Amino acid sequence: MAKKEQRFSSFPDVVVGSIFAESWGWEQTNVNFYEVVSRTEKMVTIREIGQKTVKEETAMSGYIVADKGNFISDETRRKKIKGGGKNTYLEMTSFSVATMTSENERHFTSSWA
Repeated sequence: MAKKEQRFSSFPDVVVGSIFAESWGWEQTNVNFYEVVSRTEKMVTIREIGQKTVKEETAMSGYIVADKGNFISDETRRKKIKGGGKNTYLEMTSFSVATMTSENERHFTSSWA
């Protein structure tokens, strides 16, 4: 029998398998994706997942999407869920947040060689 997905009264859209995108950088745009592997009423446990390039703009920029289920590390991080609705986010560092996204949502990235 399949395990029933647990729903919570706070942040009901955040479930195991939800994806968050963290965008950060100075003179470049770095994007990290995280997948929710467990959650409680107000916290999630996330693991970093890979990314796939969907469109190259230049040699150093383009659009990427999350590679759901492709965990690139065994490391987990626990984060408090903040905001709500379309503004649900996780505070990742003092200079970045991760917002909810989907497998197919494109994110711009650029780098300097």
